[in-house]
Amino acid sequence: MDRIIDYENLSDKIQEWILTYTVEHKITTLVVGVSGGIDSAVVSTLCAKTGLPTLVIGMPLNSSESNTELSNKHISFLCEKYKNVNGYTIDLSKTFQEFKSNVLFEKEFNSPSFRAACSNNLLIIWSSQIQELFIRLGIKRA
Repeated sequence: MDRIIDYENLSDKIQEWILTYTVEHKITTLVVGVSGGIDSAVVSTLCAKTGLPTLVIGMPLNSSESNTELSNKHISFLCEKYKNVNGYTIDLSKTFQEFKSNVLFEKEFNSPSFRAACSNNLLIIWSSQIQELFIRLGIKRA
């Protein structure tokens, strides 16, 4: 396995790729979910560094207070550092509880994959409304 030696160069290449993709597909805005984890922090920062209008959205869903706090702090950091970034928080906990209370599940239904699917669907809907690019992170299967 090759190790990455120059992270700054890698960051520049990823930003260039995002910009090329957006030009080729006539996209003017990026939409990124921010969870409070390192993956979404890196991706949202790379998107912000492109200079394109970037919407970063925190979506707590029965999240721990510490994760929600990390997400909120990162959103604030991005909004303060990059003028092209707008941040939002939409708490999905009530929606999730309503869904759970109206659907019969044989076992506890609070898996990371389902939680990610809920937030990803909101990002897809938001992106489609403004016809822009939703940057999606992979879902780790438990």
